[in-house]
Amino acid sequence: MAHLVDRINRYLTVFGQILKTCLIRDLSFRFNVISRFITDIAWYLVNILFFKIIYMGSTQIYGWGKWEIMLFLGTAFVIDSLHMMFFYFNVFKIPEYVRNGELDSFLLKPINPKYLISIKNLNFSSVASLIFGIVIIITSFCNLHIHISLLQLFLYIGFILNGVIIMYFILFSCAILSVYFIKTEGLIETFFNIFQFGMKPDIIYNYALKLVITYVIPVIVIVNFPAKLIIEGFSLMNFVWGFVVTVLMSVISSVLWKCSLKKYTGASS
Repeated sequence: MAHLVDRINRYLTVFGQILKTCLIRDLSFRFNVISRFITDIAWYLVNILFFKIIYMGSTQIYGWGKWEIMLFLGTAFVIDSLHMMFFYFNVFKIPEYVRNGELDSFLLKPINPKYLISIKNLNFSSVASLIFGIVIIITSFCNLHIHISLLQLFLYIGFILNGVIIMYFILFSCAILSVYFIKTEGLIETFFNIFQFGMKPDIIYNYALKLVITYVIPVIVIVNFPAKLIIEGFSLMNFVWGFVVTVLMSVISSVLWKCSLKKYTGASS
């Protein structure tokens, strides 16, 4: 037990040092932070405008009004912001680490290299985007007059974090394949294009496509499950499948990581 506590403390210490270093870096390059924030907000506003146009001719679509959609979008923005803040800019660099041999330096450090790779570069420009998403969620709650229990709120936050973790596992799995295929940036970008299906309510898809993006390429789980928990209520099937997807993606990413390390031969690879 003492060994586990020491290990956790070591990981938290490393995270704290990285947090401090990345914060100093971002404060030194404020224009870069501001430009990224503007880009993120512009993309979010495009999504909002898309649904604003759709709802110009209707008050509801399949039982969802404009504020249900805004709650959905706010949830999507929060998940995207958290993922961009903690994981995207780290995992996206894995193919580069493999090509230039920099992966060696991670493997030689006295800490789990997968953990270190995943948190090395934190992106503080996403903090403002995260606040933007939270404001939209709170505004939607107020306009919908939704009263939720503490348990529902806990589950909602849990589903959001689960969505972020699933995105991380999928992205990591795509990136680590660079050991075999050298350049996998295109695969990562393809995943983000597919993720756009999950950025839309599943009520707009036909039955066949909905099955595919829920159970084969489970991007629906990432945003739809937490949003529907509030809009439509608790679903045991969604709760179980959301947990199963997380476990499956975790196992797949771990297996690919271990297999890739066996294949990786250092800077000469």
